[in-house]
Amino acid sequence: MTENEIIDELHKLLSAKHQEPDDAFTVTEWCEMLGLQEKAVRKRFRVVKKAGRLDRVIVMRENLAGAVVPIPAYRIIPG
Repeated sequence: MTENEIIDELHKLLSAKHQEPDDAFTVTEWCEMLGLQEKAVRKRFRVVKKAGRLDRVIVMRENLAGAVVPIPAYRIIPG
């Protein structure tokens, strides 16, 4: 196996252990989509969580150093 094949294989195995839903976003992504600061997004999340409609999952995202890491993401459960 080449180095790239090994890396690809390990990445696929790691990614398979984490959910990658299309409707879950990180806090940073929610901030960008809503045009709000992190504090405002988290405040809204507390309200949604209290209502039992916030789902937390782990997704893989690339960090600033270029490494793909697991990070919490959130989605709203339809009512």
